[in-house]
Amino acid sequence: MNYPPPAFEHKILDPSLRANLAARVQALPRPRVFTNGVFDVLHRGHVTYLAQARALGASLVVALNSDASTRRLGKGDDRPVNRLEDRAAVIAALESVSVVTWFEEDTPLTLIRLLQPDVLIKGGDWKPQAIVGADEVSRWGGSVHSIPFLHHKSTTALLEAIRKNINKNKVISHMSPVSHGIAKCTASSSATDATNQRFNLRGSCAPITAGTISTNDASITGR
Repeated sequence: MNYPPPAFEHKILDPSLRANLAARVQALPRPRVFTNGVFDVLHRGHVTYLAQARALGASLVVALNSDASTRRLGKGDDRPVNRLEDRAAVIAALESVSVVTWFEEDTPLTLIRLLQPDVLIKGGDWKPQAIVGADEVSRWGGSVHSIPFLHHKSTTALLEAIRKNINKNKVISHMSPVSHGIAKCTASSSATDATNQRFNLRGSCAPITAGTISTNDASITGR
């Protein structure tokens, strides 16, 4: 059975096809909202921001930094984590988004001039007058907004937390039982004595009944 591609893929428009992109955006209901960003590893802060942006108009255009443009932002040698085509698909799948496109330059100014949005939006770390395209949008009668962050999330911080957890797990996987806090008993004078020993988290030993090894936290029956 053939399965059709998801409908949201129709939202993804190649900016090199300028006439097609402009026509599709001009056909969107007004007011048309425009925002841009990397949107690399999508989190709650991203989706909340985009939903709020969409609420300020009747349609929302999202322009993504291309992979090369993202690398020039200095976010790290491993950024973006997700390639442009993957980031575009994830953003396009959001209900709040009407069109997704991208830009190779350092800023989306060329796209803003082409698409002439009614509302220009960035996140709360931008002052409205500093937003790229603010002068142009204001000149043709549009409005510019800086939306405060409701959920202070960061892709950079999220990736750092993931790396720390990975490194922590690598360290734990190479730790010996003693490093885990379980000390081995000293050797006994006979095999029987050695069997009748138990470990605890402080490293002391005590006789046990045959067939059972106990720790402070668990009991393992050897029968």
